[in-house]
Amino acid sequence: SSSQGLYETIFFNCYILLHLPFIMFILYFSLYYSLSFFDETYRDALKFCGSKSGRDYDKAKETGLTPCYDENAPYFQEAKLVLICKKMYSQFLNSESIIAADEVAKWYPENDFHKMYVSEIVKVLTK
Repeated sequence: SSSQGLYETIFFNCYILLHLPFIMFILYFSLYYSLSFFDETYRDALKFCGSKSGRDYDKAKETGLTPCYDENAPYFQEAKLVLICKKMYSQFLNSESIIAADEVAKWYPENDFHKMYVSEIVKVLTK
């Protein structure tokens, strides 16, 4: 019997800001998440999704994007590439860990540091 070693696993780092509460909620309670990549024709739809709250708008209806569901995480059918990721580790960044210490005040004036997730890519979906 063989087992998959650390060096045979593909990892991905994801950084989330605290002021994105819905995304933080989803990542906190879900073991899996998806990252979807689109071609240029979806730029306007993605701008809409990135600038409007899902509490106020039905983003799929407004943009014409089609939600799909892997057994572990949702994604959009129109994406040309989807990574299904499993969280392995998370930690908030902090000023002591940032090597460019002179940049901390510039990028984090409110000390609202990103939360880092190290995740295993468990599935890749392509068109």
